[in-house]
Amino acid sequence: YFSTGNYNIMYIEQYNGSSWTNVATLQQNASGWQSMSGYTLTGYLNAASENVVKVRFRGESGGNNYDYLNDLLIDDIYVSNKYPPGYWTGATSTAWNTGSNWLDGNVPNSAVNVIIPSSYTNAPSVNISNATCGTLNIANGATLTIGSMKKLTASGKMDWDGNVTMSGTGILDVNGEIELSATTTENITGGTIYCAGDWDAQYATAFTPTGGTVVFDPSSEKGIITSGYTNATDNYFNDVTISGDVYQASAV
Repeated sequence: YFSTGNYNIMYIEQYNGSSWTNVATLQQNASGWQSMSGYTLTGYLNAASENVVKVRFRGESGGNNYDYLNDLLIDDIYVSNKYPPGYWTGATSTAWNTGSNWLDGNVPNSAVNVIIPSSYTNAPSVNISNATCGTLNIANGATLTIGSMKKLTASGKMDWDGNVTMSGTGILDVNGEIELSATTTENITGGTIYCAGDWDAQYATAFTPTGGTVVFDPSSEKGIITSGYTNATDNYFNDVTISGDVYQASAV
């Protein structure tokens, strides 16, 4: 409900795990009840690798005293539960390219942000040469496998808190930052990881692959390599190729 006034505004906001972001701004200068619909809430991944949606309504009063009294009222809130795209379950098999292994029934494309949670029926394995996703989030306790002659391209950032297994000529191509953590693990005996953004591995002491190559190829600006508790990057890579402007940041 909006009362008469020029500045009665209702903000619909959602929490992304660290801050509140605006979903919609509603403003109605004429008084009366209004029906608003069609807003999408994406949610965030919590510590238990569960997709959580938090929403709040924040108002600004246009009354002379800005006291909010009867300026903005809310009633009858309906939220429909839709399966989030890009959420792995492994219900049928390990195959990345099988729709029934994803919660919404669809294999991700380059616009879909992927979450590999810590709990699933089967761990995902990239079984094709052209798998794609938007951002890639591998939760602590989860494992993603990229076999020889298979490729996964992420168009955005990769959060690497779990395990990645690679062998042979497998390829992981991340067109953004790769952020590792203290829970990052790997079983990399071959393949190539491409990083087009920053490489943040300050606390990833368990990243010590015995094979494979990491290629740094920043796309638009200088890439930053943060490489752990020492400044010796060769402690953290089996082989490195640098193409473009990259510099190393000292760990703190």
